[in-house]
Amino acid sequence: SEKSITYLTGGVLGSGELPPAFTADYDIGGEKGKVFLFVFEKEGDGKRVFDWYALKGPKLKIMKMEKKLAFRGEGELPYRGRVVLFSYGKTAGIITGFAGSPGIADDLSGKLLEKIMTYSCEDVSG
Repeated sequence: SEKSITYLTGGVLGSGELPPAFTADYDIGGEKGKVFLFVFEKEGDGKRVFDWYALKGPKLKIMKMEKKLAFRGEGELPYRGRVVLFSYGKTAGIITGFAGSPGIADDLSGKLLEKIMTYSCEDVSG
């Protein structure tokens, strides 16, 4: 799987309301997709991507998560098609693409959430 990472300072997903984001382009078995990763300033603010989505897209279906404070959902955005949103703590992500194999986006969101949760738990200050 091939990927390239860039940092966008503004206009993420054509919106002025989203914070800067790291983006990664993926090509998994010929299916192309993109991950937008956001880090908010305050703990718990990651779920603001869901508020943003609520203003932009129809019908967000929230998927149940085993972990408390972890959220995952799927919906549709104009010109983007199906998107998967996820958040934990101050981190959030939006996955676009993988139209031919939506399972890839679901799988990727789960893997990224696991990494974020593991990293967050190991973050010991002082």
